[in-house]
Amino acid sequence: MNLTYWTISRVTDSDAYSLRGKRKKEVLKKFKGLGEDSQKDYSDQIEKRTLEYTDGFNLLDECLSEDRGGAICTESVAMPIPPEYFAGYVSPQKTELPDKDFMEGLI
Repeated sequence: MNLTYWTISRVTDSDAYSLRGKRKKEVLKKFKGLGEDSQKDYSDQIEKRTLEYTDGFNLLDECLSEDRGGAICTESVAMPIPPEYFAGYVSPQKTELPDKDFMEGLI
């Protein structure tokens, strides 16, 4: 069986404090809800992980083991967190083109 989840790793403390969720949007929402100071404690990458396990006990055993499931992680894909999820993000302003009469005056 497979279990796929998304995570943003905690870099200043134990991996136990990493953000996790079933969906990418769920994890990004948790990250966005952190204050700017707290966001600095996390990686700037969001990672999709797929675990392979034989049954519920095998999954539990692997997750509670010392390497916390590293042996059963079959796929891991990391990508940057979009900038709009960081605290203090300001959307770029649209620049307006000068009007046609102004442009003709320059030619």
